[in-house]
Amino acid sequence: MIQEAETWILSQPDVLKKEGLKNLSYNRTDLTRISNPSDLVGRIYKDNGRNYHKVRDFIRLFPPLDAGKLTSTFTDFTDLIEALKQ
Repeated sequence: MIQEAETWILSQPDVLKKEGLKNLSYNRTDLTRISNPSDLVGRIYKDNGRNYHKVRDFIRLFPPLDAGKLTSTFTDFTDLIEALKQ
């Protein structure tokens, strides 16, 4: 189970790159083990001379995510979609 939705963002680094972020050095093998994904996203922003705001920036990063990839990778995302359908 993921701890924060930023894990979904970290799973698709192209979304971060489209925001102009570089220096995306983090282990992508098991993102569910990251204890504080929002801190990691914050560090990425800081490494790029910017500040991450959990609401303001998340609402820009979330829509371009590939929902198909999220569904096939994260059961939590699938569960969220199913709950929203009800």
